[in-house]
Parts: sequence; structure tokens; C-alpha cells
Amino acid sequence: MQVINMKRTDFDKYYKSPLHRILFRWVDIKKSGLLDEYISGENLRICDLGCGTGKISSRLAKKNTVYGVDWNESLLKIAAQNGLKTSKSLVEKTKFKDNFFDAVVMIDSIEHLHSREKIGRELKRITKRNGLIIIFTPAYDSVLWNIGEKFLNSVTGKKSDHTTPFTKESMEFFLKKNKFEIEKIKKINMGLGLFAAAKKTE
Repeated sequence: MQVINMKRTDFDKYYKSPLHRILFRWVDIKKSGLLDEYISGENLRICDLGCGTGKISSRLAKKNTVYGVDWNESLLKIAAQNGLKTSKSLVEKTKFKDNFFDAVVMIDSIEHLHSREKIGRELKRITKRNGLIIIFTPAYDSVLWNIGEKFLNSVTGKKSDHTTPFTKESMEFFLKKNKFEIEKIKKINMGLGLFAAAKKTE
């Protein structure tokens, strides 16, 4: 199985559009703050799975090495300009060694994947023991998100392609099933988004 959105040819237009940059990117402020709160070390190896342009995770590259993984070459070029070491591959099957990363982040990418089982295995494989994983994804148990998604789809004329939507309950199940010790799961940005932080314990 492949990542659905990573080959969409209209991603460049989406990332450069005023709608993206002005109306919707305000939610990134909270995500950036949570990254700073949970990943405060230096000289760490960090992976951004499904990195896109790497706009949010690039703040971590000032003191750490951040690897960006995506399938879209145009987005990877922007991510490299933002300071990430880029790697073109499927998110569920990266080229990294086992237990390679101190932290792995997924910022609005996990909901685009076909298989929770595959991404769960890959997260466990590439993260060091006691390493941290952080996931941001839309909150599908939020009335506000479900209304907002319908509005966004109507404005853009495109579906969101979220094939693996998460609720707070299903995120907790996903992390526990894959043997991650949960540090925090909460809704952010007025309930539009879901934030999860967990450690690899095995």
C-alpha cells in the first residue's frame, strides 16, 4: 500500500495558496509550541514522517538533525530549504536503520495512510527505546472539525483524502496496541486537532 496524498500533483498549489497560508495555518502556532515543549533537547536525531514542506518541524533543526520523509519531490525540495535532511520513500517503509531516532513526529500525515498496522510497526522500528513519538491529526470526534472539513471541501472542491481518521479513543487504542506508553492525548485548537505524545517502551 502507498501513501495516498504523497503523489497528488496539486500539492504545490495547496501549499502556496492564500487559503492555506492565511486562513488555516494559524493552527500551526499551537503545534509549534507543543513541539518545543516536548522536544527540548539538543543534538537529537528526529524524523518528520510525511514532512511535506517541513515548515513546522524545521524549528527543531536549529539544534538537532531533522530528517524529512515524503513521497513528493517538490515538497521535499522545500523541506530541504527549510533545513531538513530529506529522504524520498513511503512513510510506512523508510530506509532508516532500526532504533535510529530519538524522536519521530507525524504532523497531519497519519490520517492519509492506508494501514495503521504498517505505520505502527514502522514507528516502533525506527524509534529508539524510550524515544518519543508525537502525532498531530484532525480530531474526528469533534463537531467543529467535522463541520470545518465539510466547509473546506466545499471551498476547495476537493475531498481531504483522510482514509485513516482518528478520534481520541482510537488514538489511545492505536498507541497502546503498538506498546507505546502514553504521555498525553488531548484536543487542541478549539477541538479541531488531536495531539498525542508517547514513548517507546519495548
